[in-house]
Amino acid sequence: MNLMTDELRRKLPPLYDCEGLPYAYTYAKYFAAWTPHVWWVAEFDGEDTLYGFIEGFPNRWGTFSLRKLESERGPEGDGLRKTEFLSPVILAQPWSVRRWLRRRLQSMWMAWNNTSDGSDAR
Repeated sequence: MNLMTDELRRKLPPLYDCEGLPYAYTYAKYFAAWTPHVWWVAEFDGEDTLYGFIEGFPNRWGTFSLRKLESERGPEGDGLRKTEFLSPVILAQPWSVRRWLRRRLQSMWMAWNNTSDGSDAR
């Protein structure tokens, strides 16, 4: 199966376009019934290298090869499938999730320690 259509190729930003951002837009995901892995595609170098989020063991952000994904075959000889999104899906980069969680916990701690009437919140 052709996992990279001309339309998807035009949509995908170049590699390192999302670097430093707290999120990345994903435009497609690749999956198969015979593997628990899912590849969320965010960037493309125009030839073979894709960047995105890989659900698997372990979950991680990283690069992966389009040629390798297209050559993958399951036990019945079937390849990966693709879901292309009409509008991009936002995935948070790991450092932004940690930053958001830290801020949320700090604000909860402050709210727990300080009440508006001056009484002890504990």
